[in-house]
Amino acid sequence: MSTRAPGGRGREDHTSTNPGESAVPEQGVIRVLLCDDVPEFRTLMRLALKDEPGLEVVGEAGDGASCIAKVARLRPDVVLLDLSMPSIDGIQVIRSLRRHSAECAIVVLSGLAASRMRARAIEAGADSYLEKGASFEEIQKTVHTSVRTRRGR
Repeated sequence: MSTRAPGGRGREDHTSTNPGESAVPEQGVIRVLLCDDVPEFRTLMRLALKDEPGLEVVGEAGDGASCIAKVARLRPDVVLLDLSMPSIDGIQVIRSLRRHSAECAIVVLSGLAASRMRARAIEAGADSYLEKGASFEEIQKTVHTSVRTRRGR
């Protein structure tokens, strides 16, 4: 849908039929999909990212299968992905996304210690690995860097 902005120029309406999801990318904005089985954690991340210039949370998924489906439908630039997910675990999600959505950056944000899981996640195709104790500033920086790196490939 198009609306008129002041000065008569049209702009795209970035809403969709599902609240909290946007299927139309804005130019220059990094589109983020939050994938974690804990709704409160997704809410916290959405609130932390909403004021970050250049980032837009376009959707959320609470399990691995929904994550894969929403990446295909919403085409985010980056997925913030927990590894401990119901239906399909995070490592399998990473492998699937690499096969079907190679352009999407994947930042693992997990409660599992990096010393245990980072190598497996990176080997599966993740761009970055952070533990859930990372600062919001570190998460934001990693999102920007991962997307920039993925676009440069």
